[in-house]
Formats: sequence, C-alpha cells, structure tokens
Amino acid sequence: MATLSGDTSELSERVFLDALRRKTPAQRFQLASDSSECLRQLVKQGIRMRYPDAGEEELRCRFAALWLGRELAIQVYGWDPNQHGW
Repeated sequence: MATLSGDTSELSERVFLDALRRKTPAQRFQLASDSSECLRQLVKQGIRMRYPDAGEEELRCRFAALWLGRELAIQVYGWDPNQHGW
C-alpha cells in the first residue's frame, strides 16, 4: 500500500488513520478547526516577520490577501496587495 505522504511509513500512517477513524465526527471537526487556526496563526506570524513596521490594519489586509485571495481581499477590504508591494 502506498502512503498518502512520501515521508511517512506505512505503519505510522495506518496507526494515524485507525486513530482518526475511532474519533467522532465532532472530534474530527475539532481537529480540523484546530489545524486551521494553527495555520492562520503561522501565516500571521510570517506576515509580522516580513513587515515588522506594519500596523494592525495593514497586517489584517495582508493576511486577507493571502488567506482569501487578491480579488476577495479587494472586494472586502478595498486593499490590493499588488499596489502595496506584495
């Protein structure tokens, strides 16, 4: 059996998937939600590191441009990353 990830052993993947199958739908949803929140925080930290002098509004707009995409960020925030040195 081929694994879903090239750097994971078959045994490790099997153990992980078995543990995941034993979780309730609510527990799986919580895992996905926690993972998504962790990713959002990492993205925000990366933006802060690249733009240390940016204010909160600029950081929020830069995050939106990454997370939502350029077109939606323009629609929602009126902020075009191409015009602000993205």
